[in-house]
Amino acid sequence: MTTHSGMQRRRAQAYVPAFLLAAAIVCFARGPACAADALSDFTAFSFIDNREIITAEMRGRIIVLVFGSIYCKPCIELLPVMNTLHERYGGGDVRILCLDIDTAVDPALQREFVARHAIQPPYIINALQIARANRVFMLPTTLIVDREGQVVKRIYGFKKLKAFESTLKKLCPLPMQPAIGSQNGHDPAQHELQR
Repeated sequence: MTTHSGMQRRRAQAYVPAFLLAAAIVCFARGPACAADALSDFTAFSFIDNREIITAEMRGRIIVLVFGSIYCKPCIELLPVMNTLHERYGGGDVRILCLDIDTAVDPALQREFVARHAIQPPYIINALQIARANRVFMLPTTLIVDREGQVVKRIYGFKKLKAFESTLKKLCPLPMQPAIGSQNGHDPAQHELQR
């Protein structure tokens, strides 16, 4: 015959594995808050200009990796956000890369897709293995990687610009760009442009 305290002990022991599994899932979802989450480096080629991209050589820069698919509606909706980030940050210490996980897609179809959506960041195709190596299991997923190669933020699904900029501004604030020679609201350079 089992005592009341014996049943409680067995019930508590049954909950421990479930709790540990839940904690592991939360840790995985939160990324670097629980454990170091280093980027799994890769070498790939930009689809449009065939330029070699080696993430290990990007240490010292912030990298934004956007994993998607040409068949994924939220991924497509995210492209204008990535273009805006590329315009605002891409010329400095930030590298934005779009990675298409699709395999066996006609290159002409991918070229047309890139042109139709005016994708500005480098576009890497056949990136399924890169996604798996970096624990990307849903689309779109964006990884923001710091200067030391650590994934500091994982963003799942479609998000607006501010979701990405809040992290980027902490890692790489945009410099203030005051108008040269402006005094009392008068900018001589602007005056020259108006002539």
